[in-house]
Amino acid sequence: MKTKYAVKMIAAAALAVVLTNGCCTSQRRPVHASTLPLPPQAETPAPPPPQLGGGGGGGGEVIAGGEIVVPLCEEKVTVNKKDADVTVTVRKVVKTESVNVPLELRRETVVLERVPGGDRDDCKGEFGEKQFTIQLKREEPVIEKKVVSAGKVVVKKRGTTVTKQVQEVSRKEEVVLENAPRDEP
Repeated sequence: MKTKYAVKMIAAAALAVVLTNGCCTSQRRPVHASTLPLPPQAETPAPPPPQLGGGGGGGGEVIAGGEIVVPLCEEKVTVNKKDADVTVTVRKVVKTESVNVPLELRRETVVLERVPGGDRDDCKGEFGEKQFTIQLKREEPVIEKKVVSAGKVVVKKRGTTVTKQVQEVSRKEEVVLENAPRDEP
């Protein structure tokens, strides 16, 4: 029982030293000789010794029984949202593609057919070179293009919700005992 009481008293003393020297978040400024106040000419009583948990900037409060209450602070992260404008451009473009369509075409051709001759009257003195012209018919593809409706695209806005993990670092104060004696077995 005495050991637990001794440990509590040592911890309280160490905590008082930490609080007297200031919190880890307090700022210390160097003191220059030019900024020190001049000693008073008249005799003044010496200031009282610092109390446990006294004004070291740590904010400790002494409670009856020698206990010290140390307030601890921490940062709470709050994430909000705001509206942001995003511009989307909708553009209609023309793409080309090759279209293959099967088409049957009719055409006339020339066929030479030899028939045995029998009458001499076919050659009435017209012996020699001669040229004949024959007109043939054939179908050719005719390509026509016309613009027709291929449908419509309706562009509209739709709101959706996504979950995004937002990460931020927060700080908090903790109390650490330094140079505290340990119980010996």
